[in-house]
Amino acid sequence: MTPEQAVEHFAGFIGTFWGMDVRASSAATRAAFDWTPTGPTLLDDIRSGAYTAE
Repeated sequence: MTPEQAVEHFAGFIGTFWGMDVRASSAATRAAFDWTPTGPTLLDDIRSGAYTAE
């Protein structure tokens, strides 16, 4: 689906949002809260089935 198709499919703002190519980082959160994450990464969590509905 192209960004234009996403805008049309999802009706307006939310389509524009989902159609954006934006990178995200936890650097600001880590700095603001002196936070160092522990445990599995999100992808490892997903691969393990942690988000599977039962």
